[in-house]
Amino acid sequence: MKNFNKISIAIVSTFAFILVSCSGDSDPVDPIPADVNPPTEYSWLDDNGEETVSFGGQTTRLHQAAIICSRMGKSDATFAEIDEMFNLGEGFYNSALNYSNSGKKVSNKTGGYSANSTEILAMFNGWITEFTSDVVPAMVAGTTASSGVAGVLPDGTDTRELNAKGMELDQLFTKGLIGALCADQIINGYLSEIKIGDDVDNVRSDNGGYTTMEHHWDEGYGYLYGLQPNQGVYDLGVTNGDVLLYKYYVKSNFSDIQAPIYDAFKMGREAITMDASTGGTNIYSDVKMSEATTIKNHISHIVGQKAYDYLNGAAEHLDAGGERNGDFFHSLSEGVGFVVSLQFTYNDGAPHFSFSEVNSMLETLSSGNGLWDITSSELNQMASDIQASFNL
Repeated sequence: MKNFNKISIAIVSTFAFILVSCSGDSDPVDPIPADVNPPTEYSWLDDNGEETVSFGGQTTRLHQAAIICSRMGKSDATFAEIDEMFNLGEGFYNSALNYSNSGKKVSNKTGGYSANSTEILAMFNGWITEFTSDVVPAMVAGTTASSGVAGVLPDGTDTRELNAKGMELDQLFTKGLIGALCADQIINGYLSEIKIGDDVDNVRSDNGGYTTMEHHWDEGYGYLYGLQPNQGVYDLGVTNGDVLLYKYYVKSNFSDIQAPIYDAFKMGREAITMDASTGGTNIYSDVKMSEATTIKNHISHIVGQKAYDYLNGAAEHLDAGGERNGDFFHSLSEGVGFVVSLQFTYNDGAPHFSFSEVNSMLETLSSGNGLWDITSSELNQMASDIQASFNL
């Protein structure tokens, strides 16, 4: 097993700690963990030579989400179709994705760790209803979008489909899922105390395989890297259809945190595995939790930066006398979606913006005729608040 040398180091380190503790020194001495040196790729084998990394459920949900988000912008979409895929996990062209075969769906993981999960899920379902009942008929009729009127506007070679408030609902839905699905599951779920705390089982079975704690950590990894062709590495040039967190992780303006996030995932997993290899000890618990915090902070930065970029960009556009055209509404709708995602970020144990604070911003953005009415001063204020909270 490739981690054998690290097992030996861990045993020696533990034995050394016992000797120090018995030396007669009256002050307690904390053990000094051996260096944690993760493998080159995100891959760990058990004593039988079998891979212990597994996150198939996350890969399935990312595939499901990509299809649902795509249908949220199509003129032939129906409520029954999108509702079935989102809430029941059925109706996908690839039957392997269907809940009846995979046991996975997106809705039950949307805002799942939030105290306001019911309201959050209702918001996503409301967008499905509004898109299929109001926007789709306007798309079919070719109605030109205007203040208070759902319809379409050109944006170069593209067409933007807007609700009556000038919002492109597929963008709200997709960018909202970056937080409500990916960030929430990673930050508030799989890399939290309830999933990787010291009370979570980390004793490997005599038959090998992964421990519960190892699997939880891997599932967090899967919500970012789950659609990568090779599960052990990532390719900045290949999104493989991912429309959520990974799509933005690979952007050039996040080049300084791409490797650190991946390295932190490897370091944390190695720390967990080293503890598992010594019978479920907690020698490397501090390393595990420190790396989890690094990941949570960096992922939060991606959400905060994009929310700021889109709101600030829209404000600058208006201040420069730019018109409210298809490009303006498309970009600002992306910003609205990232605003939704702000409540799932991490800031020393709390989100950068609470559920109520996010709702306050959404109320400003949707007041009156929404993005048709929003002012640059209102956008600048929200952008400034985000910039200050994330220290951008």
